[in-house]
Amino acid sequence: MKGVILTAGKATRLRPSTLAIGKVNLPIYDKPMIFYSVSLMIESGIKDIYIVCNDKDEQLFKNLFSFIDLKKCGININFIIENKTLGSAYALNSTKHYCEDDDVLLMFGDNIFIDNTLISKIKKTQETLEGVSVFGLKVKDPTRYGVVEKDKNGNIISIEEKPKIAKSNLVIIGLMMLKKGFYDYIARLKPSIRGEYETTDMVNLYLKEGKAKVVELDDNCEWFDTGTHDSMLEASQKIKDYQKKESIIGSIEIALYRAGLINKNEFKNLISIYTDDYQEKLLKSIEIK
Repeated sequence: MKGVILTAGKATRLRPSTLAIGKVNLPIYDKPMIFYSVSLMIESGIKDIYIVCNDKDEQLFKNLFSFIDLKKCGININFIIENKTLGSAYALNSTKHYCEDDDVLLMFGDNIFIDNTLISKIKKTQETLEGVSVFGLKVKDPTRYGVVEKDKNGNIISIEEKPKIAKSNLVIIGLMMLKKGFYDYIARLKPSIRGEYETTDMVNLYLKEGKAKVVELDDNCEWFDTGTHDSMLEASQKIKDYQKKESIIGSIEIALYRAGLINKNEFKNLISIYTDDYQEKLLKSIEIK
């Protein structure tokens, strides 16, 4: 399985911050936003990761990930330039040449999770993947999102985008898994009302064929769609509180260690660039099961 992270949006809601730097390179508490999605993929066992970005951010990403020789650890980070912003499915399609012979875990780069069970759910979903499996979460105000109606077996019955009256409180989040062959579904898409090619429309094509499932995350999962300054601040505060009580999340080094790609001595060498107190926090985090 390969991983695709979409980051090439215009991020107009985060201006003026994003006039200087791409959205996913902005910090969420103590690390760049992109670290959370990359570390999630590494810990899930994915070794080939494709980051879809614009040409302005490509060099920033290369500089950012140069602090670790990830290839030496068995991880390949690749950058795909998206020259036109025409929707999430259009961005995903830009990876066709690299990923068409494999299943893909797709993630929106501005989505962050605090969930100790997410890795195991991703691995379990991969074992039973047939078409598309979207990840969902119950929320208090579902009318702000894409609402999913499902049966007892997790099969999707319907998806409604920002309905006035929601059929359920289960909503789609920025994470989905796609079986090899999904680029054929993208090729069948037509532009939405917004003039964009949407991944939600792709899921609906699977739905018509009975090949769309939803993986419901636990109620105690914390999910952040960090598309505004306020949501970034909220995510930073929640991560600060969590890390104070539990372990550090979004760490590339911890993900490499938990994935069995480096040993403890190699871990210590990698984190030696940090302050003594941060190294201590990282070391404590890998001791937590």
